[in-house]
Amino acid sequence: TLYLPYNRAGFVNYEQARQPQPARLAPPPTASATTVSYQPVVQASSEVATADSLDTATTVEYSSVLDDRGLVTPGDPSVLIVEDDERFAKVLLDFAREKNFKGIVTQRGDSALSLARDYLPSAILLDIDLPDIDGFTVLDRLKRDPSTRHIPVHVMSSLRERERALRQGAISYINKPVSREALQEEFKRIQKFLLGGKRSLLVVEDDMAQRESIVALIGNSDIHMVTAETGAAAMEALESSRFDCMVLDLTLPDVSGFDLLDRIGANERLRDLPVVIYTAKELSRKEVTKLKRYAKTIVMKDARSPERLLDETALFLHRSQAFRRAGVLHDDGLGVALELGDLLARQLLGGIDHHR
Repeated sequence: TLYLPYNRAGFVNYEQARQPQPARLAPPPTASATTVSYQPVVQASSEVATADSLDTATTVEYSSVLDDRGLVTPGDPSVLIVEDDERFAKVLLDFAREKNFKGIVTQRGDSALSLARDYLPSAILLDIDLPDIDGFTVLDRLKRDPSTRHIPVHVMSSLRERERALRQGAISYINKPVSREALQEEFKRIQKFLLGGKRSLLVVEDDMAQRESIVALIGNSDIHMVTAETGAAAMEALESSRFDCMVLDLTLPDVSGFDLLDRIGANERLRDLPVVIYTAKELSRKEVTKLKRYAKTIVMKDARSPERLLDETALFLHRSQAFRRAGVLHDDGLGVALELGDLLARQLLGGIDHHR
């Protein structure tokens, strides 16, 4: 913790703070008892504990990582980096800048949600191994908050928690230590997500009425939906196209839903596909355990299940909030989010073509 000096404008002077300073610095001579909130005037990765008045010094947790938070404007491609290792945070920031992203850096997990709300970044790089708070708690908060749940979260960790991270809504999981090649692939994924336009959902349901109900419930202009009546048709669709999520009924005419999941899990390209089980089948404990190996969540068909299905698919499709269609659910903010996504894509990679 450092006690930092003020510049003439009353802001923390980070350049002066880098020089040797006495343990405590007096406030400016013109200070009064007026309550004032301070914000850094340069882009710095720091969490400022606001002083109650100018009669006391401001305590700041200071990091040498200078980020772009003071330069980010609405519509800018940006990445929120939540990483407690200063050196690696700098590596991530430099890499983000190479890829035409602005970077906001925090070393504290408890700052991630407020920063995500304030800046609405294009993506979040989240270290799970944080000293101040469990990274999975941070991920859960980000995905439960309607204003941030649509932001793709890329989890980084030296722990073996890949399945848990994906189940909680992370778009990807990166094992530490992270190579430059892995970062290259991850930023390609971020760029593709921005350029991809509509999200893709595969609905595998043999009952036509149920299938049409799911399409009516979830479908909208932001989602490209494909339906399949059989396991064979589902595998054909999965092998020929890329999907962001799949809704699966376990009862199919040609193959068990469990067998279909086994085939998906054995395919390296498909193993990260978020699968939402939507079924009326009574499941034994053994069946539930088996489903958890591949499926991200299980929704039982009942009176409340449409709302739950909408919420779960919104999580994995990274929608800003679930829609309210035909009097069920509604979100007035999604159109704005989609327009912003288009703007980000145009600004980020104007000269690069991407085909999904």
